[in-house]
Amino acid sequence: MSYLVYLLNDQAPGQAKILDSFSDIARLLKEQFQLEACHDAEGNFICFAPPTNADRLPESEPDEDTAIFYSHNEQEGGSLWLKNPSESQLQLLLDIMLALNDGSYVLGDAGESYRVKEGAVVYAEPPVTETPSAWRSKALQFRYSWGLKITLIILFVLLQIILHRIGWL
Repeated sequence: MSYLVYLLNDQAPGQAKILDSFSDIARLLKEQFQLEACHDAEGNFICFAPPTNADRLPESEPDEDTAIFYSHNEQEGGSLWLKNPSESQLQLLLDIMLALNDGSYVLGDAGESYRVKEGAVVYAEPPVTETPSAWRSKALQFRYSWGLKITLIILFVLLQIILHRIGWL
């Protein structure tokens, strides 16, 4: 299982974003971060990596953790992403976000995010949601705390009705 962290930009589709242009992002990564585009044997782009790994980095090698991947689709635009990032890789992605300076943000699989506010990186925890198991535990807690009491009240009422009908009350 892997953990992914993305560098995204959710501005309106009509606005120009560096992440939407592979050539612009490749130039930025090469000039400011010394990351080269890696290609497979057929010349297909795989990822961005330091020059020492750029000529020998297929996706399945153990050095994959030095790679920054790029993907693009029409609905969401371009994005950079890391697989199981270390602290230094996450910092590199945050530095790229700061260099872009266009409203881009970093988002983790668990919903945590990093955004630029007034020139500083701000971390935001993922929204807290209750899982179905939390609801189940609350229901069981209610059942255990009130179940016996409600059962005794019902039995008491039924006993009074029965005693009233047979004339003992």
